[in-house]
Amino acid sequence: MKRPLFLVTLLVIFILTITICPGDALSREDQKKEKSSRGVVRQPVVSGSFYPSNPVILKKMINDFLKAADPPEIKGKLIGLVEPHAGYVYSGGVAAEGYSLVKGRKFKTVVVIGPSHHLRYPGSSIYSIGDYKTPLGIVHVDRKLCNTIIDKGQDITYYAPLHRDEHSVEVEIPFLQVALEDFSLVPIVMG
Repeated sequence: MKRPLFLVTLLVIFILTITICPGDALSREDQKKEKSSRGVVRQPVVSGSFYPSNPVILKKMINDFLKAADPPEIKGKLIGLVEPHAGYVYSGGVAAEGYSLVKGRKFKTVVVIGPSHHLRYPGSSIYSIGDYKTPLGIVHVDRKLCNTIIDKGQDITYYAPLHRDEHSVEVEIPFLQVALEDFSLVPIVMG
Protein backbone atom coordinates (compact mmCIF):
# COMPACT_ATOMS: atom_id res chain seq x y z
CA MET A 1 0.00 0.00 0.00
CA LYS A 2 2.85 2.41 0.75
CA ARG A 3 4.52 1.92 -2.60
CA PRO A 4 1.65 3.32 -4.78
CA LEU A 5 1.38 6.36 -2.47
CA PHE A 6 5.15 6.91 -2.82
CA LEU A 7 4.89 6.76 -6.63
CA VAL A 8 1.96 9.16 -6.61
CA THR A 9 3.94 11.54 -4.40
CA LEU A 10 6.90 11.41 -6.78
CA LEU A 11 4.62 12.00 -9.74
CA VAL A 12 3.05 15.03 -8.02
CA ILE A 13 6.50 16.45 -7.20
CA PHE A 14 7.62 15.86 -10.77
CA ILE A 15 4.51 17.56 -12.16
CA LEU A 16 4.95 20.49 -9.76
CA THR A 17 8.58 20.83 -10.81
CA ILE A 18 7.61 20.95 -14.48
CA THR A 19 4.75 23.37 -13.81
CA ILE A 20 6.67 25.74 -11.55
CA CYS A 21 10.11 25.50 -13.20
CA PRO A 22 9.70 24.94 -16.94
CA GLY A 23 13.30 26.04 -17.59
CA ASP A 24 14.68 25.76 -21.09
CA ALA A 25 12.76 22.69 -22.20
CA LEU A 26 13.10 22.32 -25.94
CA SER A 27 11.64 19.71 -28.25
CA ARG A 28 14.03 17.33 -30.01
CA GLU A 29 13.52 19.37 -33.20
CA ASP A 30 14.39 22.64 -31.45
CA GLN A 31 17.45 21.01 -29.87
CA LYS A 32 18.71 19.98 -33.29
CA LYS A 33 18.25 23.52 -34.60
CA GLU A 34 19.86 25.43 -31.72
CA LYS A 35 23.41 26.46 -32.44
CA SER A 36 25.78 28.94 -30.95
CA SER A 37 28.09 31.06 -33.01
CA ARG A 38 30.61 28.30 -32.27
CA GLY A 39 28.62 25.29 -33.53
CA VAL A 40 26.15 22.85 -32.04
CA VAL A 41 24.90 23.33 -28.49
CA ARG A 42 24.55 20.23 -26.35
CA GLN A 43 21.24 20.61 -24.52
CA PRO A 44 20.87 19.54 -20.89
CA VAL A 45 19.22 16.15 -20.52
CA VAL A 46 18.74 15.93 -16.73
CA SER A 47 17.75 19.52 -16.03
CA GLY A 48 14.54 19.42 -14.02
CA SER A 49 15.28 15.98 -12.61
CA PHE A 50 18.87 15.87 -11.32
CA TYR A 51 18.91 19.61 -10.67
CA PRO A 52 16.40 22.48 -11.05
CA SER A 53 15.73 23.76 -14.54
CA ASN A 54 14.89 27.24 -13.27
CA PRO A 55 18.16 29.25 -13.29
CA VAL A 56 17.26 31.34 -10.22
CA ILE A 57 16.38 28.29 -8.13
CA LEU A 58 19.42 26.37 -9.42
CA LYS A 59 21.89 29.16 -8.63
CA LYS A 60 20.40 29.65 -5.15
CA MET A 61 20.59 25.91 -4.47
CA ILE A 62 24.24 25.75 -5.49
CA ASN A 63 25.14 28.89 -3.51
CA ASP A 64 23.40 27.45 -0.43
CA PHE A 65 25.41 24.23 -0.79
CA LEU A 66 28.63 26.23 -1.20
CA LYS A 67 27.89 28.42 1.85
CA ALA A 68 27.26 25.35 4.01
CA ALA A 69 30.45 23.60 2.84
CA ASP A 70 33.27 23.14 5.33
CA PRO A 71 36.10 21.57 3.32
CA PRO A 72 39.41 20.56 4.85
CA GLU A 73 42.42 22.80 4.36
CA ILE A 74 44.41 21.69 1.34
CA LYS A 75 48.18 22.01 1.47
CA GLY A 76 49.91 22.25 -1.84
CA LYS A 77 48.53 22.97 -5.29
CA LEU A 78 44.98 21.88 -6.07
CA ILE A 79 45.00 20.14 -9.46
CA GLY A 80 41.82 18.11 -9.45
CA LEU A 81 38.60 17.18 -7.72
CA VAL A 82 36.71 13.90 -7.53
CA GLU A 83 33.03 14.81 -7.47
CA PRO A 84 29.74 12.87 -7.27
CA HIS A 85 27.35 13.03 -10.21
CA ALA A 86 24.00 12.12 -8.68
CA GLY A 87 20.99 14.39 -8.33
CA TYR A 88 21.75 17.50 -6.29
CA VAL A 89 19.31 16.60 -3.50
CA TYR A 90 21.46 13.52 -2.90
CA SER A 91 24.98 14.72 -3.69
CA GLY A 92 24.92 18.52 -3.80
CA GLY A 93 26.28 18.94 -0.27
CA VAL A 94 29.16 16.57 -0.92
CA ALA A 95 29.90 18.17 -4.30
CA ALA A 96 30.01 21.60 -2.66
CA GLU A 97 32.81 20.46 -0.33
CA GLY A 98 35.07 20.15 -3.37
CA TYR A 99 33.72 23.04 -5.42
CA SER A 100 34.09 25.42 -2.48
CA LEU A 101 37.85 24.85 -2.77
CA VAL A 102 37.88 26.37 -6.27
CA LYS A 103 35.23 29.07 -5.76
CA GLY A 104 36.54 32.39 -6.98
CA ARG A 105 39.75 30.95 -8.41
CA LYS A 106 40.68 31.43 -12.04
CA PHE A 107 41.01 28.42 -14.31
CA LYS A 108 41.15 28.93 -18.05
CA THR A 109 40.05 25.39 -18.94
CA VAL A 110 38.41 22.68 -16.86
CA VAL A 111 38.52 19.02 -17.88
CA VAL A 112 35.52 17.03 -16.64
CA ILE A 113 35.68 13.25 -16.98
CA GLY A 114 32.62 11.13 -16.29
CA PRO A 115 31.60 7.51 -16.83
CA SER A 116 29.02 6.36 -19.36
CA HIS A 117 25.84 5.01 -17.80
CA HIS A 118 24.06 4.13 -21.05
CA LEU A 119 26.51 2.72 -23.57
CA ARG A 120 29.57 0.53 -23.62
CA TYR A 121 32.42 2.00 -25.61
CA PRO A 122 36.02 0.80 -25.95
CA GLY A 123 37.59 4.17 -25.19
CA SER A 124 36.68 7.71 -24.24
CA SER A 125 34.76 10.35 -26.14
CA ILE A 126 35.37 14.10 -26.06
CA TYR A 127 32.48 16.37 -26.97
CA SER A 128 34.40 18.51 -29.45
CA ILE A 129 31.73 19.77 -31.85
CA GLY A 130 30.18 22.65 -29.92
CA ASP A 131 29.28 24.01 -26.51
CA TYR A 132 27.37 22.80 -23.43
CA LYS A 133 24.18 24.43 -22.19
CA THR A 134 22.69 24.43 -18.70
CA PRO A 135 19.92 26.58 -17.24
CA LEU A 136 22.71 28.98 -16.18
CA GLY A 137 23.83 29.54 -19.78
CA ILE A 138 26.23 28.22 -22.36
CA VAL A 139 29.75 27.07 -21.48
CA HIS A 140 32.24 27.19 -24.31
CA VAL A 141 34.04 23.96 -25.08
CA ASP A 142 37.76 24.37 -25.76
CA ARG A 143 37.54 22.64 -29.12
CA LYS A 144 41.19 23.26 -29.94
CA LEU A 145 42.33 21.38 -26.82
CA CYS A 146 39.67 18.69 -27.39
CA ASN A 147 40.93 18.09 -30.91
CA THR A 148 44.56 18.08 -29.75
CA ILE A 149 43.72 15.37 -27.21
CA ILE A 150 41.85 13.39 -29.87
CA ASP A 151 44.79 13.71 -32.30
CA LYS A 152 47.43 12.68 -29.76
CA GLY A 153 45.49 10.22 -27.65
CA GLN A 154 44.83 6.54 -28.04
CA ASP A 155 41.23 5.31 -27.80
CA ILE A 156 39.98 8.90 -27.58
CA THR A 157 37.53 10.12 -30.22
CA TYR A 158 34.28 11.98 -30.56
CA TYR A 159 31.42 9.47 -30.44
CA ALA A 160 28.08 11.35 -30.37
CA PRO A 161 25.87 8.62 -28.83
CA LEU A 162 28.03 8.57 -25.69
CA HIS A 163 27.13 12.22 -24.94
CA ARG A 164 23.48 12.30 -26.01
CA ASP A 165 21.81 11.05 -22.80
CA GLU A 166 24.74 11.03 -20.37
CA HIS A 167 24.47 13.01 -17.11
CA SER A 168 27.85 12.42 -15.44
CA VAL A 169 29.55 15.43 -17.04
CA GLU A 170 26.43 17.58 -17.30
CA VAL A 171 25.68 17.68 -13.56
CA GLU A 172 29.14 19.11 -12.81
CA ILE A 173 28.77 22.11 -15.08
CA PRO A 174 26.27 24.22 -13.08
CA PHE A 175 28.51 23.93 -10.00
CA LEU A 176 31.45 25.06 -12.13
CA GLN A 177 29.42 27.94 -13.56
CA VAL A 178 28.67 29.25 -10.07
CA ALA A 179 32.08 28.53 -8.52
CA LEU A 180 34.30 29.70 -11.41
CA GLU A 181 32.04 31.87 -13.54
CA ASP A 182 34.39 32.13 -16.54
CA PHE A 183 36.11 29.04 -17.93
CA SER A 184 36.15 26.79 -20.97
CA LEU A 185 35.38 23.09 -20.85
CA VAL A 186 36.81 19.80 -22.07
CA PRO A 187 33.98 17.28 -21.53
CA ILE A 188 35.07 13.63 -21.63
CA VAL A 189 32.85 10.57 -21.22
CA MET A 190 34.56 7.24 -20.60
CA GLY A 191 33.00 4.20 -22.24
